[in-house]
Amino acid sequence: MREALFLMLLSFSGFVHCSRFSGTHHRWIGLAVAFPVGLGHWTIISLVALFCSGGVRYVPFLVSVFALIQFLFLVRRERWAGMLAWLPWGLTAAALGLVAGLSFGKLGWIQVSYDSIEQIAFGRALAEGGWDSSYGFLVATWGMVLPLEQAASVVFGIDVIRGGSGLLAVSLLALLALTIWLLADEARVTAAVLAVVFLASTNFFAFQSAYVHNSLPSATFLLMFLSGLALATKTGDGSWLELSFVGIMGFALCRTEGILFSVAALVLAASVIEKTSLWSRFRRFVTAYVVVMLLWCFVWMSLIGTGSDIMTKERIIIQMAALVFGLGMIVLPWDIFGRIRTNMPEIAVVASLAAILLSYIWQPEHTLKNLQVILGNLLQDGRWGMAWWSVIVAAPLALSLASGRNSRALISFAIVFVSLVVLMGLMRIPYRLGWFDSANRIFTHLLPLLVLGCAVAATSCPNKGDELINDEIRE
Repeated sequence: MREALFLMLLSFSGFVHCSRFSGTHHRWIGLAVAFPVGLGHWTIISLVALFCSGGVRYVPFLVSVFALIQFLFLVRRERWAGMLAWLPWGLTAAALGLVAGLSFGKLGWIQVSYDSIEQIAFGRALAEGGWDSSYGFLVATWGMVLPLEQAASVVFGIDVIRGGSGLLAVSLLALLALTIWLLADEARVTAAVLAVVFLASTNFFAFQSAYVHNSLPSATFLLMFLSGLALATKTGDGSWLELSFVGIMGFALCRTEGILFSVAALVLAASVIEKTSLWSRFRRFVTAYVVVMLLWCFVWMSLIGTGSDIMTKERIIIQMAALVFGLGMIVLPWDIFGRIRTNMPEIAVVASLAAILLSYIWQPEHTLKNLQVILGNLLQDGRWGMAWWSVIVAAPLALSLASGRNSRALISFAIVFVSLVVLMGLMRIPYRLGWFDSANRIFTHLLPLLVLGCAVAATSCPNKGDELINDEIRE
């Protein structure tokens, strides 16, 4: 019951956040992403509490106060008449969290590995004793979202949070279905259902719905980023960009190397949004994101000590440089940056392939081994079944037929994503065959994006422009 109350609190807080926007579509999407948005609230407030008071004992109270403040602003805007229409949605969001907590707590449905146990123990240690210099290795190894979620187990007096992964899996599938339904021009229901069935029936995705790890939270937040971006450019409604902002922020805090992937995503997104009416609002969001993440990087450097084989102070500086580069590329008004942004998908593909080639020249055996392992896991040993065989065949065909810079940007991001995974492998021991390999888990982030892109491209009308996102320039 205690876990159910925790999940219900986060779901309600997240939905109230999303309910600041009007419209039925916003409410459906808000219901789908209520828990991950609430998890973002919990993470940010927990980080602040750890630095200010050294513990997370009062974070449930602070999250409740934050949700109440949002609720009062909502009442002020909607008035009581409007609240009658909103109330069933808010109660449904809270009920979903309650049901998930009770169900997973009762069933005891949970999968763990050594990595899971380490993150659970890290979270419990943070809850019990606050920051400690001895945690430097853990801070340099794991992102903060999952450990801080598990810190709630101490606050609520339970052994482990079981229902978070399952509720995130439901959120991801619901968001995928709703985004396809809103973006597609034809066969919307069929496309949404097939996409959900395809992803839910994939062995490794189903496994991760009970697996305590940072891969599924990362995938959910990254899909939130793409969905918000796609819906904003499709409808011209800039409020969807806030969903993207929450998504990219959560993604960056899920993994230690998440900042690098986020910069690539933002720069490629800029090539899509630049000539629309959303451009100035998008730049403000990017500026806010970069400022927050730079502050986090400074704090992060003070915590990690000597670091780990995954993250060191030097690598944090590289990520900070990437943030500054991305901000300059998006914000600076010079013509040369405008021309680069316009051609960024092609530039990113060339740069990614060149990076893989250089890594092969530098460390041929290591690079070749990593490429072989990545392909082996995706196609045979990683518990993906036929998922990646299907995507590798369908994605290039569907997205290449969907002419437009939006589809080019998604293909480009997929190639950049693969190249970053290969490059990260040079800084550690080679990747390993098996579902437990870190590179294999990372590809959980990419699969929902490609499924979304393929589904929308296959069900869109050619005469409506870009099949992934409406490419119409709005003045």
